[in-house]
Amino acid sequence: MTKRASPGSRTINSIYTSLTSSLLHLKKTHTSSLDLQHQWSKFIVFLSGLLLLFLLPDRTESVEDDTDDPVDSNTLATVNINTLATVDINTLANVNINTLATVDINTLTTVDSNTLATVDINTLATVDSNTLATVDINTLATVNINTLATVDINTLARIIYFFEQNYKRVDTDGHPRQYATAINVPKEQCQQNFNLNTFLTKENAVIVKENITDERNALYQGSELIAAGTKKQKKYNIHSESLLLNPANNSPMSNLLNKRKDGCSVFYTFESPCVDTCLNPSSSHNIINALKKWKEHDGIKAFVFKNFWKYDTDKDLQTAFRQIVAHVPLFRCESENECYACKGEGNTPIDEHCLPPKNTNIEL
Repeated sequence: MTKRASPGSRTINSIYTSLTSSLLHLKKTHTSSLDLQHQWSKFIVFLSGLLLLFLLPDRTESVEDDTDDPVDSNTLATVNINTLATVDINTLANVNINTLATVDINTLTTVDSNTLATVDINTLATVDSNTLATVDINTLATVNINTLATVDINTLARIIYFFEQNYKRVDTDGHPRQYATAINVPKEQCQQNFNLNTFLTKENAVIVKENITDERNALYQGSELIAAGTKKQKKYNIHSESLLLNPANNSPMSNLLNKRKDGCSVFYTFESPCVDTCLNPSSSHNIINALKKWKEHDGIKAFVFKNFWKYDTDKDLQTAFRQIVAHVPLFRCESENECYACKGEGNTPIDEHCLPPKNTNIEL
């Protein structure tokens, strides 16, 4: 492949040379005028640039053969100015401005603004606001109130054992009698860091037992502990659960709960609440309204029993105990090392450890 100038180029070259020579001659004839000399120089530069615009593209034009096709100046000028100018200005301008601008502005902007923004704002925001908010508010709140606000089962066994060792009513013949106690203590005392050395230090066990054994009163009210035996009436005895929980709005229990709004409250009854009175909504001595009131108290809550009331072993305790579970968690503690969560929430049945075995003989 060779490069050569076309006939059109040679023609324009000749015109350029002649015109330049004439202009230079004209310039020399006016050397006395510096201003005119300066103007002629500027005109020559302008004309040179104009002619070069036509000549330069053609001087580097590639040809495939040695055939000299006649090309006139008009056609050549048309190629140089219109065609090439079109490539330089329109085509390349289109590439630079429209095509590349599309990549830079629209495409990349779409990635940065829309796509990434979608990730940052919508997707992540969804995680932060909706998903995590659901965990923080609904799920974690449920954990804090229902799960974490539940007494440690091993600590509960130690607490009930403490009650049995210090406040249990026993007849002179050694036969145990019904009694109930309730506490409202710092929540730490119901969790794994239970400290027996600091537990109920303001309560005198001797005084407690004297008060609850006296069946004319059968009630003790201390700073962190309340306790009751059974109070004799002419026709019946008032059960210890009712003595502590009624009347619901002004009972020994409500007064105790008011002393520490977020403390751990545990209610313990030696025998399970009776179905016919304590858990009977139509009875004037029922404890259900008091349990509703207790439910409003912040902090850990536990309703605990040890034995079954001897007249209720053949009754529907599955249904009866649900009236307790509807308001506070129910537990059964049989010994220092043996406590059970009775469950019964929602559709969950009462745990078998909290129900009497079948065919139990009634104790007389």
